[in-house]
Amino acid sequence: MFKLFFEIITLENHYVDWLLEKVRPIANNARSSTIYSDYITSQRPILSALSIKYFIMFLKFISFTKNLDCEIQKLDSIDYRVIVFRVKDFTDECDSLFNSSNNFYKIDQVKKFLRELQQNIFVEIFNDSHYMQTLASKHQTIVEMDSLPGIHRVTIFKPSESKYLLAQVVMIDDLFYYLYPFRLPDLFQGNLTKHERLVRVEFVKTFSSKYIEKYFYIREFFNTYKISNQKIKDIKQIFIDLIHIFQQHQLIEEHLLLLPNRSRINISQLTTSNISDGIILYEKFDNNFYFL
Repeated sequence: MFKLFFEIITLENHYVDWLLEKVRPIANNARSSTIYSDYITSQRPILSALSIKYFIMFLKFISFTKNLDCEIQKLDSIDYRVIVFRVKDFTDECDSLFNSSNNFYKIDQVKKFLRELQQNIFVEIFNDSHYMQTLASKHQTIVEMDSLPGIHRVTIFKPSESKYLLAQVVMIDDLFYYLYPFRLPDLFQGNLTKHERLVRVEFVKTFSSKYIEKYFYIREFFNTYKISNQKIKDIKQIFIDLIHIFQQHQLIEEHLLLLPNRSRINISQLTTSNISDGIILYEKFDNNFYFL
């Protein structure tokens, strides 16, 4: 019965947003080895190597802050979440991103990231028109939307009674209540090449849309980043490896479509030759849901 239900209902209609959230197998209590990629726009700003690094750090930061104790404060009648943590603790979360064993260097890199964070450097990447409009509607009598940054203030300090450097981050509380949450496997552990990082960021950005169909325009990706012919095959293989990871985590269906003809094949049939133009993946839903 549920299978037929999912075949006839249009899940990309905003009237069934509540249903999408219920049937997505992503909202459980697991806390380890996950990243949160809510509201990443499908548009593709061209990212520099530093932007890619900071973007990954931001994904890790979202996961890191979700598990911290916080205090809620009101600023101009808007709820903000105040979080305090040791800079070293977040540095440890990002350890694999640093090509150095020097702890002072790694701490310094995190401090730079946190200062950039206050400038809302990811606005072009983390954005959703529905969410922003809802937020603006809630607060329109208080403040213009352009002056409602997600990160209000970042302060780095060292208390006289402590040997640890601390960071205080003030974030708008609404950022923790996304309509379409995604809990994905952490794809950024271990030592990755620059191309592996780039492809994994692209994969996360593309997958993190509310739509069931996930369009990966691989040829366009190569053209955007001017990938050399020598590297194209290797990068295609990175895409295929990521697809298998998502399949293992039960996040996508076994069948997908090849672009441009939308021919249907099984994931096991993917090769570096047949994905040249692009692919369409289908998010997998839990058909065994129940209503409260």
